[in-house]
Amino acid sequence: MPNSDFFRAIGLPKEMASELDADARTTEAEAALHSDAVKVSGTDTTAGFLFDKVTSNDASVTLTRVDPGGNETLDLSVQNPTPGGSAGGDLGGSYPDPTVTQTRGVRTTTGPTNLVVGAVADGTFLKRVGTTLVGAVPVAASDGKVKLDSGDLPEFMRDKLGTNVNAMQLIDGNDGSGHSRLSISWRDWVSNQAFSDGANLHNGVNNLAEIFVDGSMSFTCDGASGGERLMIVCVAAINTPSAVVTITGHGFSSITFNAEGQSVMLVQTGFSKFAIVGSWGNPVVA
Repeated sequence: MPNSDFFRAIGLPKEMASELDADARTTEAEAALHSDAVKVSGTDTTAGFLFDKVTSNDASVTLTRVDPGGNETLDLSVQNPTPGGSAGGDLGGSYPDPTVTQTRGVRTTTGPTNLVVGAVADGTFLKRVGTTLVGAVPVAASDGKVKLDSGDLPEFMRDKLGTNVNAMQLIDGNDGSGHSRLSISWRDWVSNQAFSDGANLHNGVNNLAEIFVDGSMSFTCDGASGGERLMIVCVAAINTPSAVVTITGHGFSSITFNAEGQSVMLVQTGFSKFAIVGSWGNPVVA
């Protein structure tokens, strides 16, 4: 393209040369503006058609020229890409088929709560502690023996239940499906009625002593031994009654019955002494 130097060289006046030079530059710019070729940026060295300038290196985008030879447009369709490369984080291997290499947490269904997986040693099982899953050592199956406390020696339940056999009894049973059952019950009462004035109400194991109080009467209760029970019941009381039972026990020495229905339950607690474990009808204990 001729410029002002060219025009001055051929003898044109300077003003005319400058004007022709400006017109020439305007024409060049307009020609570039209306050219069919395009550039990606100002530093692009090669102009080209738009269809040639738009590419897809990984073939994930398909270019289609619509209405060739007419009012052409360019259609871009994105294909479903296939992931590739190395996996990271909790995943190992490569895409598209990575593998799970570790679990950083477990989400519960009832909360929900995210549980963090802590240290889990070989041979342990998972145990939840708060919001953490840790390794715990399984408890070895026992032979069925039990302890009463940490310093106790293990024994079978049948041997641990040290009932005073005079008062209670252990009854072995089976539920029919191979499971043993152990029942604990009081031994049957031995009923001793019609005690006369001055009698000893203790007369064997687990006595049921029914007294008929007629006026002022006195009874004793001696000879208790391992785990025995004694139920004293006033079955009738007439003639301004007052029956006093003298007994050596824990914190009391006598029990006075003066009304029908009054009763007291005594249990031997050691050293041949009875202790009151229940009373009804308000007998007087002194």
